Amino acid sequence: MTVLRPRKEITTRLRIYYFLNGQLKIRDQLVIVRQVYRFDWHGKAFAYGVRYPWGAISNGKVSEAGKETQVLYYDDSGNGTFKTMNQFAGFPFNPRVPDWAGKSRSASESTR
Repeated sequence: MTVLRPRKEITTRLRIYYFLNGQLKIRDQLVIVRQVYRFDWHGKAFAYGVRYPWGAISNGKVSEAGKETQVLYYDDSGNGTFKTMNQFAGFPFNPRVPDWAGKSRSASESTR
């Protein structure tokens, strides 16, 4: 695991999808990135964890507007695309290892 900490404050918007009263809702949410965690096997990342509080803009300045949240993004197929998100990751992160990473581990161990 590698922990990446931004040298300066990074804010971005995340697209949030959720159901409310049986309807799909989509909105953008400002977040302040605090830390990014890279999980890899033999140098190839299979998951990234991100810790951030929600943000809000008031008088032209960004400030924290909610509790800190942790999410994990997974590359389920091994192609370098992180499409799957676990919104309720908790902390410390305990990522699941996708099948492709587990298979590469088994293959590398069997050649020793």
